[in-house]
Amino acid sequence: MIKIVKASYVEGYVIELEFSDRKCVAYDFSYLLEKKGSLVQPLRQQEYFQAFFLELGLFVGKMD
Repeated sequence: MIKIVKASYVEGYVIELEFSDRKCVAYDFSYLLEKKGSLVQPLRQQEYFQAFFLELGLFVGKMD
């Protein structure tokens, strides 16, 4: 299974992800802002969006 080994905030809603197969991708998550619902609402705040971390090779957002 390919896992995320590193995640770095770039700008706006872009995060660079480095995978265990050594591929690196800058991914723009701004499309999430178009969605509706209580899980998406906090992501509209930059500080909240930037509070991500890796856990067991998975990209995890801060949960309140």
